[in-house]
Amino acid sequence: SARIASHRAGHTGGPRFGCSDRMVLCRASLALVLLCAGSITAAARERMTQAVAPNFPIVYVVYGPGGVPLARAVVARGEPCPTLAPQGDISALLLSNVSVELRAEGTDVLPFAFPVRVCEAQLPRE
Repeated sequence: SARIASHRAGHTGGPRFGCSDRMVLCRASLALVLLCAGSITAAARERMTQAVAPNFPIVYVVYGPGGVPLARAVVARGEPCPTLAPQGDISALLLSNVSVELRAEGTDVLPFAFPVRVCEAQLPRE
């Protein structure tokens, strides 16, 4: 049947699938890929959460427009922003008027899951 139809169309290779047969195979393959991708993504998200959680907060300083120093802290989503504390040569008076505010908050929505909060404070230049 498939071989006869193949010969009639001038094809000498193996059997050719009809359009409906290809659609069934295509849909089955797509379903398998989506099923595997979902389980891989969930497992990867679980590993990422376990690997990153103990390392919070991640604290760093960047220079914004005009060379203004900005202290940033990355914390787990749902955690409060940390407070600034003077260390070393920095006096408490320099930090007394500095407030820490939420800059961005991610979500667990895939494919770009980013379950953290980024906090920011503008530091004095002195």
